[in-house]
Amino acid sequence: MRNRNILFKTLLLLGLSLAGGIEARAQSVILPPTAVPNTPPAAAAQAPATESTPPSLGAGSPFQWGIISLHPHLFYRLLYGDGLQSAPGQQLKTTINSISLGVLANIGTHWTLDYTPTQTYYSNDAFKDTLDHSVRLLGGTTYENWSFNLSQTYTSTFTPLIETGQQTGEDNYGTMASAGYHLNDKVQLDTNLAYQARFTSIFPDSRETTIGERAHYRIAPDVDTSVSLDYGWVNMSEGVDMTYTRPGVQVNWKAADKTTVNLEAGYETRRFDTPGAENLNSPTFGAGIQFQPFPTTSLSFNANKGVAVSYFTNQVTKNTGWTVSLQQRLLRHYFLSAGYSGQKSSYVSTDPNVTVNRDDRNYGLNVRLSTVFFQRASVALLYQNTHNKSDNAGYGFTSSQIGVEIGYQF
Repeated sequence: MRNRNILFKTLLLLGLSLAGGIEARAQSVILPPTAVPNTPPAAAAQAPATESTPPSLGAGSPFQWGIISLHPHLFYRLLYGDGLQSAPGQQLKTTINSISLGVLANIGTHWTLDYTPTQTYYSNDAFKDTLDHSVRLLGGTTYENWSFNLSQTYTSTFTPLIETGQQTGEDNYGTMASAGYHLNDKVQLDTNLAYQARFTSIFPDSRETTIGERAHYRIAPDVDTSVSLDYGWVNMSEGVDMTYTRPGVQVNWKAADKTTVNLEAGYETRRFDTPGAENLNSPTFGAGIQFQPFPTTSLSFNANKGVAVSYFTNQVTKNTGWTVSLQQRLLRHYFLSAGYSGQKSSYVSTDPNVTVNRDDRNYGLNVRLSTVFFQRASVALLYQNTHNKSDNAGYGFTSSQIGVEIGYQF
C-alpha cells in the first residue's frame, strides 16, 4: 500500500509539471496572483509540511454534500505598475484592480475541480479591461500495481506578454493523462500523453501533442534514475507544422533530510514540414535543488533549457532560464518569499525563406510578504521588477509593480 501511495504521489506531481509546464511558456509582465492549491486530498495528505511556507487556508468546509465539499475563495488585488506595454514600444503607467470569486470542489479523495473567473480593471484607457477564466480538473487513482492520473485545464486571459510586447488575448486548453506500473521495489514504467491547444486573436493558433515513455530504476532508497523518450507533433493554423523527438535521462536524489536534487538532460531533434528546412538540434536540460537549512527557511535553485513554439508565424524560441528563490517564516506569523530569475530567448525561423533576428534577455525580481489571520484570510504586500533587453526595437522595457492583495477561502 505504501508503494502505491508513493507511486500515486509521484505520478500526480509529474502530471502537474507536464500540464503546467506548457502553460508556463508565455511570460506575463504582470505579477501572477497566488494560485489556489487544488491537489486531491489523498495526495495532499502525504505532502510533507514545512514551516517556511504559509499554512493552507480553509481547513474543512461548511459546504458539504456527501462526497462533495465546496471551498469558495475570494481574491482582491490592487497593483500600480509602470513600463507596461500596450503595444511594442509604448511603455505606460496604470493602476490595476483585480477581483476574483471562485470555488474549489473536492470530489471524494481523488478528484478536485476549481473554477475561478477574474475581472480586471485598468485605469489607463490604452489597456482593455478583461474577464479572465481558469478551470482546473485534477484526479488520480490506484489499482493493485497500477496508478492512473488525469488533468484538464482551461484558461482564458488577456494580459501583456513579454514575447508579444502587448496585451494578448488567448485561450489555452491542456489535457494530460498518465499510467504507471510498479514492477517491483526498484522498477517502474510510466506512459504519459499531453495535449495543448492555444488560440489567440491576432497570432497563429497551435495544437501540440506529446507522447512520452519513461522507465525508472531505484538504485538506492533515496536515488531514483530513469530514461525517457518523448515524441511530439505541432499543428499550426498558419506557418510550418513540426515534429520532434526528445530522449533523456533523469536523476532524483534526496541527498539528506535537508536537501533534494533533481537533474534531467536530453537532446531534442525538431523537424519542420517545409522544403529545404534544416532540423533544429538542441540539448535540453532541467535542474532543481532545494535546501532547507532550518525548519523556517527554504532555498531553491531551478534551471531549464528547451524549445517552444513562438506566438509569431514561422518561428520557435530556444529558451534557457534559471530561478533562485527563498521562503522564510518571520516572527511566527509572517511569511517572506523572494525570487530572482533570468531567461535568454533566441528566435529561430522554421521556414528557410523567412529571416528572423531577435534575441531577448529578461530578468525579474519579485518579493512577497504575507500573513494569515482568522485561519481563512490572508493579506500580502508584493513587489516585482522586470527588465527585458531585446535587439528587436519595441520589445525592450523595464517595468516595476507594487501592490497589495487580500484573500479569503472557506
